Amino acid sequence: LNTPPISLRVNAEAFFAYDAFRPGQRELATKVYERCISGGLILAEAMSGFGKTAAVLCGAVAAAKDSGCRVVYACRTKRQIQRVVEELAGLQKRHRFRAAALFSKYDYCLLKKGLMTVTQGSFGWYCGFNVSNNLCSYYLNLGLLGEELERATDRVAYNVPSHSQLLSTSESIHVCPYELARLASARAEVVVVPYQYVFDPNSKPVLFDRENMDPAKTILVVDEAHNIRDFMRGVTSGSLSLDEIEAAAREAAALLMDEAASSLGEFSRAVERAVSGGGSWYVDRGAFVRGIADEHGATWLQNLAFTLNSCSAAAWGSILYDRKMASAVLKVGSFLLRLTGCEGQVLARWNRTLGLIDPDPVRRLPKFLKAFRGAILISATVNPSSVFIDSLGLKSATLEVYQTQARSAVVVRTAIDT
Repeated sequence: LNTPPISLRVNAEAFFAYDAFRPGQRELATKVYERCISGGLILAEAMSGFGKTAAVLCGAVAAAKDSGCRVVYACRTKRQIQRVVEELAGLQKRHRFRAAALFSKYDYCLLKKGLMTVTQGSFGWYCGFNVSNNLCSYYLNLGLLGEELERATDRVAYNVPSHSQLLSTSESIHVCPYELARLASARAEVVVVPYQYVFDPNSKPVLFDRENMDPAKTILVVDEAHNIRDFMRGVTSGSLSLDEIEAAAREAAALLMDEAASSLGEFSRAVERAVSGGGSWYVDRGAFVRGIADEHGATWLQNLAFTLNSCSAAAWGSILYDRKMASAVLKVGSFLLRLTGCEGQVLARWNRTLGLIDPDPVRRLPKFLKAFRGAILISATVNPSSVFIDSLGLKSATLEVYQTQARSAVVVRTAIDT
């Protein structure tokens, strides 16, 4: 079982974090390696406790070494990211390579500690405001550290730290932890990220708009892949109630955003007309937007969306009076961006609420995955596999089953013709 397969051209043990493979792990590592070398998509299913992460990392990192690629390992939760980081830390003790983990900016911010309450939804606004107005010394210090920053980046890349360790390192040199993690990830051979950096169009440019992160030269691993469809539906769908619009108008008025408050009142009346009365749940999205444009002008909705998402007056007022960021204002602004900018969603109504629902959130997923040198979708719960594959828009698959000595099975399904 532990005889190195001919197809794995590098020494497998060099890319495995433990002294020996469990039954089935080498087979999975080999299958991942072969698919990533030849190019394509693999769906790997194994029960909890099998050791999928270590096996997949072994095959993916070995393939990346042989093909000159990098590995992006996407996880659904922070806890799963930390688990992969632990595996990478063990692997780095056996083989020298750069690795990094990149959480959201909200998880790193040292500036907001003890100053004010900032919700995760409003953090992007808060961070952008402080950085653009030179109010964040942790960010400003990036340009002043020079060689010390270079040394810190190397330390965290060659010995990937836990999240708390990275925060401590950053605080000790007074530099933004997110920027330190981002610098490490820009040079890393393996980067562990939450789903949004791969599947959210608003966050994806952090990784894939840089020249050194070309998908064609990247091996993508997606952990707990049964969550992909729900995650992408959450990214592309949204809802907005009349109560939330009224709350946003009150927030805007309190922050002296008089024009925005007035516009929110007008928008509330348009929404009330759309959701009132009986009839179907369906709202003609095009007619709804055109009706507002006919009444207020062609760019009125887009201008309101921009104002609510980027207005510095609300940020200044929140900081000056030590208030929470204007979360209702941001909620309406986010909904308007989707309403005016995204395609494919259906507009619905229920209980004084408008909803944007994406009936096919994964319609672009097959083409997206095909752009990578190799893509590995792994999960413990994808049965029945045919339904799962169809739910992601993959058209056909071949099936191979590998039975382990421990009577637990790892099933590898290679999806083709996507």
